[in-house]
Amino acid sequence: MLETLSATQIITAASALAGSMLTGIVSIILFWINKRFDERKHRQQIIIHAAIKEWNRSFDLAKEYQKAGQQMGIPPLDLHLIHQLKLAELLSDQKLSTDNLEAKLDEFNLFTTTASKWYKENRTQGF
Repeated sequence: MLETLSATQIITAASALAGSMLTGIVSIILFWINKRFDERKHRQQIIIHAAIKEWNRSFDLAKEYQKAGQQMGIPPLDLHLIHQLKLAELLSDQKLSTDNLEAKLDEFNLFTTTASKWYKENRTQGF
């Protein structure tokens, strides 16, 4: 009843099995890469949306100040983006804890202060 398999049949079966396994591994890797890309893209969209919303809030506040006869500078949109990107980086840090929170906030403050200072010195619009 059981026939012995020829070398050709064994090689064919092994090749089919190896090909299927390789295809499966490549599919899993591509799925993982696409998922990470989609997560990053979604996070960036959220950050950009938050920065635009914050910039619009600053703009509306500046208009209210202007109606009251006062002047208020508005940081440029890209400074709002830098602020939101750094804040998102801080909040998504897996090693963030109560022990290092103060140091992380100091780093965040230094980062945004440096960016703000650069804009004040090198840009003519805003502020």
